[in-house]
This record gives sequence, structure tokens and C-alpha cells, in this order.
Amino acid sequence: MATTRNPKGKIFCSLNGTLINLNELDLGISSEVIKEKIGNELIINKRPGPIIYDDFIFETAPIDEIINIISKTWKGENLRLSGSFITTDHNQKAKYEDLFLDSLLTETTVPECDPTSKTAALFGLRIKPALVRNQKGDERTISTKTQKQKSILKSNFRFELGKLPCSRITKIDSFSVNVNVSSETQGNNKYIDMASTSIEFPNIYLTISSVDLQPWLEWQKEFIIDGKNSKSDELSGRLVFLGPNLKDELLTIHLNGVGIFSLQRKFESGDKLETFRVGLYCESMELENIKETKPIK
Repeated sequence: MATTRNPKGKIFCSLNGTLINLNELDLGISSEVIKEKIGNELIINKRPGPIIYDDFIFETAPIDEIINIISKTWKGENLRLSGSFITTDHNQKAKYEDLFLDSLLTETTVPECDPTSKTAALFGLRIKPALVRNQKGDERTISTKTQKQKSILKSNFRFELGKLPCSRITKIDSFSVNVNVSSETQGNNKYIDMASTSIEFPNIYLTISSVDLQPWLEWQKEFIIDGKNSKSDELSGRLVFLGPNLKDELLTIHLNGVGIFSLQRKFESGDKLETFRVGLYCESMELENIKETKPIK
């Protein structure tokens, strides 16, 4: 897998008609090496097998088109993506263009949430292409004006889960939603026919101040030890990304069928804050794009 960087120019992704500015990109085309022994010959002949297109891996701010794609994918839609990756020179002239067709979003990585972080919250995408064509750029000027991005920081978030206290969360680990696909090479070994087969929603890990430990311990006891963990006992919640004023809701991940499966307490000597770590399973997630910010009442 090759990593494409372009320090003098820029790298853009044109995805379903939306232009996205990228910092770097992983892409490549290869094939399996087929080995054949003919008759009594000592030398083994080799030839290229079916084409293997590397997955496209990149990070992007949660612009509207990206949110729409993620949302439909998480709902189980077999959404097909087509577009191109455009590499420009320092004058923003298109030098190379990698076209892709009928691709599937197979992994979405949600960034970690940390109240102390000052960095932007970027979503990671892994796209599996059905067909890729590399071609020389047509020298057209690529506008650097991309779709307006939501101003989201890793520190600007709110987590809610049933009636449990969540205001003292010190970290939410990054997590990834994966789509499993079946594939079959067709068309002279160049086109890969794919279909989504299942969606795996991940576990979520929270680090919380020990000030809020007791209610979480009580839920752990009821849910795990006492066995009160039927579907009706599972909780629902939200991970909300907020605007700079920490009131406007910009983006929400709804969490459904949430249960606790681990709780680990951490003690350290000195003045460090005591925390505990909670592991949650989640049966499904829904991504909601809030185009018009709504202040919290």
C-alpha cells in the first residue's frame, strides 16, 4: 500500500460530486502472483493473477456529504460510491487522477473525545473500490473551495446514557464501525462485484472520574452479576459533538441497545485524579446530521 503525499500541491477527493481536501492518501493497485510448474521443467513460471485494488484510507472533517454517506451505510444501505482522487501541482493544476467506481464504505472511525484536546475531530474512512483507473491529469485548475466544514474539536462533546452520570468523562476511546462485504472478481479480472453482508458496531470505552463511580457500580451489579440484562434492560444514549460554545449540537451518534460488560477501577498515588474505565457494547448506531444548530434548552 502506497501513501500519497503532495507537499507542493494538494490532494482532493471528488466523492459523489463533493470535493474534499485531503492531507494524505493511501492507495495502490497490485495482483497476486500465480505460480505454475509445467511438465518436468525445473523453473516455475509466474504470472499476475486477478487485480487487487487497495482500500482507500483517509481522514476528513464531517462535511454534509460525508455524514450522509456514513448515515446511509450504518442503516444498511448498499450505497455505491464513485468519484476520483485528484493530485495537483503548486498551481492547482490536475496532474494525476485516480478514478474509482461502485465502491463501498467498509469502515468508519469516530475520533476519540478528550476534554483537554485542542485538535479537530476528523473521521477516518476506508473505501473498497470495485474498479480503479489511473490516468494523467487534464491540467484543469482545481478549485480549493471545498464544502463548508463543521467546526468540531475532540474536546467539544457530550455523552448521555440513560440516567447515568456522564458529565465527568475524561476520555472516550476512538471506535470503528465495520461493514463486512462479499466480493467476486469479474470482467477479465478487473471489476470486483461486491455486496454488504453485515455491519459490526463496536464496543465503546469510557474513562470517568471516580466521583461518579457508585451509580456505574450499581448498574454493573444489576446487569452483569444479578443478570438483569434482557433487551428491555439495555439502555439508549447519545454521543453529541458540540459547537465552540459547547451548546449547539452539530452532530449526533445515537446509541441503541447499550449494555455494560466491564468496569475497571484505576488508583494512582499522588494528586492524579482517580478514574474508572467502562466497557459498553452497542447493538446499533445512527448518525444524525444537524444542519441548523439548535441550542440546548
